[in-house]
Amino acid sequence: MYVGGAGGSLHELDFAAANQATPPIHKVQALGDGTGQIGTPSLDIGVEPPEVTAGKKLLIVGSEAGVLYGVEVRSERSPERTEPRAFPPAAPDYTGETRERSR
Repeated sequence: MYVGGAGGSLHELDFAAANQATPPIHKVQALGDGTGQIGTPSLDIGVEPPEVTAGKKLLIVGSEAGVLYGVEVRSERSPERTEPRAFPPAAPDYTGETRERSR
């Protein structure tokens, strides 16, 4: 399970070995400069090699700063995770012009 958090952190909670006596394994990865809020992650299961490393999936997560991060995460068969890649905010599609409404 992946959860965005404050301080630019992406949290991974692995419940595979968790039980009443053993808590889930918790890993934290800093994104960006480590100061902004990280939003709700979404796993893009349609992205496959060569766009991502073999055995990985792409987790997309946005930040308070407007940056989208693509983080390669392990699939069930791959035990490692790689560094995040930042995608800059897209340019706005609007012209910024205001138009009067006709009545």
